[in-house]
Amino acid sequence: YATCADAVVAYVPQVDLRDFTRCDRADLDDERKANARAAIVRACDEAASISIHVGRDADDLYQLNYLPRAAAAFAADEDAGDVDEPLPRDGCTAQAVVDDGRGFRVVKHDAEGHAIGAELK
Repeated sequence: YATCADAVVAYVPQVDLRDFTRCDRADLDDERKANARAAIVRACDEAASISIHVGRDADDLYQLNYLPRAAAAFAADEDAGDVDEPLPRDGCTAQAVVDDGRGFRVVKHDAEGHAIGAELK
């Protein structure tokens, strides 16, 4: 429903369930998982405004590689580092934002684990 909203906030999106180790649902075959990935990518391309929040979890960060807008935003920002790289542990940086200038942004937080919502309270 992302394309129907004015703005979308997504926490640790699971884009491609085929290689996401935490998703081993037997009721979703590879075709359904591939279709879900395509729909998520399409929604991210078409949504008016989307903000994605991720922490330090390697599996969550890797999922950003499947979103072309995320990859392009990181590639265009020479200070951003790699799309799937966690924030540096420098004692100062609690979060960093990469924005594509067209309503798509990724916010990386210095938060451990997959369930970052509790960390952000």
